[in-house]
Amino acid sequence: MLLLLLACQEQNLAIEIPQEAYEWECYDKPEHSEITITAGVCNELDSMTATILLIGNNSSEISLNHDGGCWWSSNITQNENCIEIEQIIITAQEGGSNGR
Repeated sequence: MLLLLLACQEQNLAIEIPQEAYEWECYDKPEHSEITITAGVCNELDSMTATILLIGNNSSEISLNHDGGCWWSSNITQNENCIEIEQIIITAQEGGSNGR
């Protein structure tokens, strides 16, 4: 029973992606801001999520699209200005069965 529990926990383990493996840019537009995130990670991953931490403890999460090979990206539109972004953290779910 313990081994089954450990195996289930291992499959759902979120891995934080190091900042060196991704880049992001933010552009303020008159009506909104646009954030472009690109990550280059060559592990077998099921999904990747970007958490945008804003000044004042607000945050939002967005899934990144797998562009093929090692590349993941997302274009995000938000109401907050770029200066309100405190940090962007990317986490991933490891896989292996889907060939990414």
